[in-house]
Amino acid sequence: MRIVFAATGLVVLIGGLAMLVLPGPGMLTVAIGLSMLALEFAWAERLLAKALDRLERIRPRERSPLVRILLVAMTVLGVLSLVAGILAALFFGLA
Repeated sequence: MRIVFAATGLVVLIGGLAMLVLPGPGMLTVAIGLSMLALEFAWAERLLAKALDRLERIRPRERSPLVRILLVAMTVLGVLSLVAGILAALFFGLA
């Protein structure tokens, strides 16, 4: 089970890295992937601290609550769909 969780964290991290150049919340997704990996690996914990510092520096100072809710909901749905796709591929033997 730990391997599956670590692999999922790695996939989320890779997706976040891709979103740094593609449309999407790249740094936020990187932070989510690193936080998943930080539960298992010390190197990820160190990188997470750097990523959170960078997120704090690039964070807009004021944003309406509705925009915040929409951004969080879209990020969560994106990560969940990524994880669901991976699990579906593994479950149906497509991987």
